[in-house]
Amino acid sequence: MRNRGRCLPSLSRVAAITLAWRAVSLGLLGVMLASTPAEAQPFAYVTNFSSNTVSVIDTATNTVVATVPVGTNPEGVAITPDGTRAYVANNGSGTVSLIDTASNTVVATVQVGTNPEGVAITPDGTHAYVTNAGDHTVSVIETATHTVVATVPVGLGLGAAGGGVAITPDGTHTYLTNEASVSVIETATNTEVATFFVGNSPRGVAITPDGTHAYVADVTGSVRVFDTATNTVVASVLLGQGSGPSGVAITPDGTHAYVTEHFTDFAFFDVAVIDTATNTVVATVHVGTNPEGVAITPDGTRAYVANMGSGTVSVIDTATNTVVATVPVDRGAFGVAIGPARNLLVRGDFEDYVPPDLGPPGWIADLRRQVAAKSETYQPHSGLQNGACWTPDALDCGMFQGVTAPGTGVYTLTYFANADRDGGLVGASVNDKVAASSSVAVRGFRNYGAMYSISFNAVAGDTIWVWMYSPPTPGYVVIDDVSLTFQGLAP
Repeated sequence: MRNRGRCLPSLSRVAAITLAWRAVSLGLLGVMLASTPAEAQPFAYVTNFSSNTVSVIDTATNTVVATVPVGTNPEGVAITPDGTRAYVANNGSGTVSLIDTASNTVVATVQVGTNPEGVAITPDGTHAYVTNAGDHTVSVIETATHTVVATVPVGLGLGAAGGGVAITPDGTHTYLTNEASVSVIETATNTEVATFFVGNSPRGVAITPDGTHAYVADVTGSVRVFDTATNTVVASVLLGQGSGPSGVAITPDGTHAYVTEHFTDFAFFDVAVIDTATNTVVATVHVGTNPEGVAITPDGTRAYVANMGSGTVSVIDTATNTVVATVPVDRGAFGVAIGPARNLLVRGDFEDYVPPDLGPPGWIADLRRQVAAKSETYQPHSGLQNGACWTPDALDCGMFQGVTAPGTGVYTLTYFANADRDGGLVGASVNDKVAASSSVAVRGFRNYGAMYSISFNAVAGDTIWVWMYSPPTPGYVVIDDVSLTFQGLAP
């Protein structure tokens, strides 16, 4: 690190910069805030089987903000972990449509097997797994190249109306439903490593956030719970003859599973809510006709249910298990996926800067400090670049960026940081008052350790400042992969 002390301003220059900074700060911050997008809650993507479209719902307002034409008879849909792409399985055309979520347009179409139904994306976002009911295979798409890199024969054939697929949180295994069984694919080798029988017609499948259990909906009237370590049934939850369990989604905290009941022998179409600690039904929610797909918002406060028969989406408040909104979409609402909460920060990964530059839109070097913060290539957590404060002298340093709070509620700041001496801080201020902060742990060079996560409240219209501070002692504080998300209403 002997070469890292170059380009540091002298103390007299810092003093001059500081005086100038005080004169122009309000104007500069106004430019920065105007340049920084403030997106709120994530969007729900709903496939419409009979209309050959995907409806995009703004979950903050529960209104359809875009309708995207795709292939024939779209069913399954999944969104990449970074929220930039939605993958849609088109059953009738044997293709997968890739939707750019920024523009809500199809940017690529990938030919897969016959009658694709379900789709799931690995946690690292590198591959999509597509179940093909017509030829009993799974197509593995490399997301970087939009090409099929493997075709995996599986089970006894994928169900004509199910084709459920889910990937374990560690990305090592893919679970998918067949006509009378569940298959497990090892993602490292793309080979089927286990097949076990379950009921007569398994449909949807979901895996708990800790990866220990898989919940499989059997259309004959039950939900089977599998231990993923042994692939054995450890519980069966009866929902009633003729209920037709179909879609399954599990809350982010793993405490509840929401299961759609596509058919019914009664007057209502329902969603069953299962307590995963006891594997018992603790609530039943009446929704639209023939509910099929279901997805939970990242903050766990809402469940979105696609009602195929009524062409609507029911929005369930998971605290009260009541329907709080019904959103009309196109005909044959089938699958639903909700993207991650949008990052309110710009250039949180520092990749778009030319080192050592910082600047709007994005991070600003805090010129009230004695040393200018910078972008660099020395200690990236991911990608090629990171943000840094470094000095061989007893000088302080900092950087920040600001956004306008898009809503009233809880905000979560996540980031990776590292330092070579104590005193480094990362935090968030609301209207110039510190709302939350955390000390940066001292570790070895390029050793970021676990992700930091801090939460705080803000009111719509507040100015939120995200900042990093390096103390006036020789050494460095580095930061990378910073994200600020709006989680929703405060509890």
